[in-house]
Amino acid sequence: MGEEKSLAKEGARRALIRGEWGKALQYLQEHCAGDPKDLQSRQKVAELLERLGRTSRGLLETGRQAHDSPTLLNSPRGNSLVIFSLIHLKQSTGDE
Repeated sequence: MGEEKSLAKEGARRALIRGEWGKALQYLQEHCAGDPKDLQSRQKVAELLERLGRTSRGLLETGRQAHDSPTLLNSPRGNSLVIFSLIHLKQSTGDE
């Protein structure tokens, strides 16, 4: 399983370099299914969902991260994730 995870993560890295956001998302989702505690990869999934115009799904993933790791919200990184997601939601909806 560890090798499959690293292959998926490597595939995502290569797809990101090529600007293939959809393919990178698929690889990272595969990786995260096998390693749901990898919060950094899960945040990248949320960012890619937002980049691909699936903002509500990206926010949902960010919320799941907070649910799965309650201590995340007590950290500077966790607060940054929430703020980052809210800014992107505001920009994508045009809300003032």
